[in-house]
Amino acid sequence: MANDAFRKSQLPDRPTADVFGDCWSMLIIRDAMMGLRRFSEFQKNLGVAKNILTVRLRALVANGMLKTEPASDGSAYEEYVLTAKGRACFR
Repeated sequence: MANDAFRKSQLPDRPTADVFGDCWSMLIIRDAMMGLRRFSEFQKNLGVAKNILTVRLRALVANGMLKTEPASDGSAYEEYVLTAKGRACFR
């Protein structure tokens, strides 16, 4: 109950608070702001387990913080790109 009261009074955008309920999501957004785009880049930079990174990236895409695009080098991979909503979280 106290946690809900804190969220309502201190955080203007509750969906953002729900997305950033863990430190990995914040670190992923930070890395995306620094220009990282590929799964392997996030995994190497953060040292997070692949299964955890997969779950966090999917949640960030589902919440509109990141979007996926075909790889810029034409390979079969996808890249994660920060959206305007994702950039707005750290302004």
